Amino acid sequence: MINLASKLRRRMLLRFLDNFFAHFWHNILPLYLMVAFGIFYFFSITPTYLSHGVLYVQNDSLLTTLTNARQNDYIWVSRGQTVVEQFDSLMQTDAFARAILQRTNWEAELQNGVPLNDLLNAVRSSLWGEVKGEKHVHIVAQSDDPEIAFQLAEAAITLYRQGKVNLAVSEVANSVDFLEGIMAGYQEELESAEMALRTYLTDYPEPAFGLRRPGEESAQIAHLRDNLSTAERRILETRARIDRIKLDQSQALQEVENTYLLVDSPKMAHSPKYTMRQRIVVLFIFVGMGMLLSLGAGVGATLMDKTYRFPLDMDIELALPVLGNIPKDMVALPTEMLGVFDHDATPHAPIRLAQRNDTPPTLIISP
Repeated sequence: MINLASKLRRRMLLRFLDNFFAHFWHNILPLYLMVAFGIFYFFSITPTYLSHGVLYVQNDSLLTTLTNARQNDYIWVSRGQTVVEQFDSLMQTDAFARAILQRTNWEAELQNGVPLNDLLNAVRSSLWGEVKGEKHVHIVAQSDDPEIAFQLAEAAITLYRQGKVNLAVSEVANSVDFLEGIMAGYQEELESAEMALRTYLTDYPEPAFGLRRPGEESAQIAHLRDNLSTAERRILETRARIDRIKLDQSQALQEVENTYLLVDSPKMAHSPKYTMRQRIVVLFIFVGMGMLLSLGAGVGATLMDKTYRFPLDMDIELALPVLGNIPKDMVALPTEMLGVFDHDATPHAPIRLAQRNDTPPTLIISP
C-alpha cells in the first residue's frame, strides 16, 4: 500500500508538471492578469479619510420612563437598526442632503458652477450609518479631504438630532394652534353668554324687598348662568390642555436629548484609511490570488487529463509491465515501414529504447 501511494503521488506530480508546462502561457495568464489589476489598484487608489460620530440610542429615556409617556416597543429590530434605516431614508431626500451640503466647503463649489445634483450625489455616497451593537450607531463620512469628511459627519449628526427635535416641536405646535383656535370660539361664546346675562338682568332688575322674582324670570336667569358656566369651563379645560401640551413639548425636547445621546463627536482624521503599507499588502494579495489561480488551472487540467503519458500510468491503470519507452522525437517504427530505404539521402533516425530496471530482460526483435 505504501509503494502504491508513493506511485500515485509521483504520478500526479509528473502529470501536473507536464500539463502545466505544456500549456505554460495559458496557465500563467491569471497570474499576469491579477498582477496587472494589483498594479492598477496600487497606483489608482487615492488616500481616503474617514470621520464618524457615535450616537447612543435608548428605547426610553429616564423622563419617559417616569412619566410613562411615548413608549415604543421595538420587537423585531433593534433601535439602532431603526435609526440607521431612518437615516438612510432621510439621505435619499434632497432637502436633507441639501442641508448637509450647506454646512460643508462644497457649498463654495456650488457657487462656482458645479451642478447641484452632482454634489448631492457626492453627499449621499459619502455618508452612511452603521449599527455597532444594539444601541450604538456610527454615522460615518468618507472623503479625500479630511475637512470635508469631518464636516459631513458633524452636519449629518446635528441635522438628524435637530430633525427629531423639530418633529416633536411641530407636533406640539400644531396641537397648540388647533386648541387655541378652538379656545377663540369658546371665548366668543363666553362673551356672548356674559352679555346675554347682563342684558337680561338690566331688562329685568331685582324686585323690591320682600318680593320674589317670577318663575319664568328665575328659570331664564338660571339658563343664562348655565351657559356662562359651560363657556367658562370649556375655556378652563382648553387652557389646561394647552398647558399640558406645552409641558409635553419641553419633555419631548429633553427626551430627544436623552434618547439620541451623542457619545463621541466627529473628529478630524489625521491619517488616510489606506496607507502605503496597506496598499502594498493588497498588491501582494493580488499576486497571491494570481498564483493560486494559475496553480488551480494546472490542477484542473491534470484532473481532466485521461491520457496515458508515463510508464506509471500503464502500471497503475492497466497493471501491465512496461518493457521500454521510446523517447520523444525518435522513430517508433522501422525506417523501411515508413518508406525510407538505404539508397535515400535521408539518414536513418536512431531507435533507442529505455528498459526499466524492475522488469526482466526482454528480447526486442527489429528488422
